[in-house]
Amino acid sequence: MSEPRWHPSPEVIASANLTAAIAERGLAGYDEFYEWSRTDRPGFWGYTAERLGIRMTQSPSAILGDQGTSEYPDWFSGARLNIAESCFRAPAEAIAVRQQQDDLFRNITYGELRRLANRAANGFGKLGIGAGDRVAIAMPMNLHAVVAYLGIVFTGAVVVSIADSFA
Repeated sequence: MSEPRWHPSPEVIASANLTAAIAERGLAGYDEFYEWSRTDRPGFWGYTAERLGIRMTQSPSAILGDQGTSEYPDWFSGARLNIAESCFRAPAEAIAVRQQQDDLFRNITYGELRRLANRAANGFGKLGIGAGDRVAIAMPMNLHAVVAYLGIVFTGAVVVSIADSFA
């Protein structure tokens, strides 16, 4: 096995989310954290969803339900969510996107991004796009693509991303 090409500095390790999670759980280190993630999957994934701040409109009846199989487990049984809601946990005035065009920079706040995404969602809805529909977007990675992506997800539709680098 080859050596890793990069080793994080002590400062990066100290400020890492993984380091904080290990401390919150009162675990001895990474190996113990990894073992916990393998042996208590419902506990691990429940903790992880909470730590990530994933907002659910309906809480799960179980983190790991009994209706699944080992190949297709029944995760977060009964839960309902729109993952785009979890993207807007920061204060409305915080910077969400920093856009560069030529030598000019523009900061877009979470509040502005949410307004733009809601406008896009309303437009998609007027086109008849709704829950379960699939919408393909082929756009350069810029603010418009982020707004379109979030707008589609807000409608309940599924985004099919097509990289703009594909010919």
